[in-house]
Amino acid sequence: MAKYTLKMLILLCLQATLSYAQELAHTPGVFLDIGYGARSMGMGGAYAALSDDAYAMMWNPAGLCYVDGQFASFFHTRLFNLVPYSMAVYAGNTGRGLIHSEAIIVSGDDALTETTLLFAAAVKLARIAPNLRLGATVKYKNATFGNNFDGGKGQVTGSAVGLGVDAGAIYPLGEKVLLGLVLRDMLDYLTWNSSAMGSYTQSNPVRMICGAALKSFKNYVITLDLDKSLYRDTNDILRLGMERDFFNMLVLRGGVFREMTPLVLTNFTVGGGFYYEKFDTTLLLDVAYVIHELENTLRFSVSVGF
Repeated sequence: MAKYTLKMLILLCLQATLSYAQELAHTPGVFLDIGYGARSMGMGGAYAALSDDAYAMMWNPAGLCYVDGQFASFFHTRLFNLVPYSMAVYAGNTGRGLIHSEAIIVSGDDALTETTLLFAAAVKLARIAPNLRLGATVKYKNATFGNNFDGGKGQVTGSAVGLGVDAGAIYPLGEKVLLGLVLRDMLDYLTWNSSAMGSYTQSNPVRMICGAALKSFKNYVITLDLDKSLYRDTNDILRLGMERDFFNMLVLRGGVFREMTPLVLTNFTVGGGFYYEKFDTTLLLDVAYVIHELENTLRFSVSVGF
């Protein structure tokens, strides 16, 4: 049954690749996936197979199966030192085979404010496919724009609402190797109401991410992701990351990511983390620095496990 389930997932991805190959992405400039969580971004965003914390709902919801107990976390950055992004997330293991997570993301300012509510769940198919983890994330999106006082005469105002769905799977090959597969925004739409253009609908393009992770290799973790383009006007993105644990307390990370085209420069990331455990409580402090050709960005997150 496990092999049958994996074959179905592979066929689904192949169908998605063929279905969108001749279409244009028409990527909107709102609700960007900037990469949430300082640990994941410290590793270049190569996190589809390694996802095992509260931020798994953003990278691969199947990774919530690895959450033990309950976690609460807060993340913040200013994208390109301009636009503020903040996320608060909670993840809990019910102990009954179902792990859930809820989060809120707020970004922007009065000119354009975006708010996203997220609900995710993951399950282990113990009886059908013991090694397979499956998960899904549902996103409710809300935006308002044109509320800034300096917009001038005839300022355009409006709002938007929408929904999105991500789905993911993780399949461990033994204890040290993990394979991950994600369909991001497999369902997505956003309806705008504008004082200038009336009502119209747009959507974020579907993305397929395939990943692998090698764990417990002399205290190293190595990850590799391929963000496969499904449209003829977008490019594949390759991500590579690594982290090294020191003294069971300090972690150093590095990563690289780039679009597979000679016209785009390679971007690098560095980061680190500190974690402390006592009385069944875990404190994690993570930071990442993204070195990008447009503007370097500092990101941090604080997490508590209990």
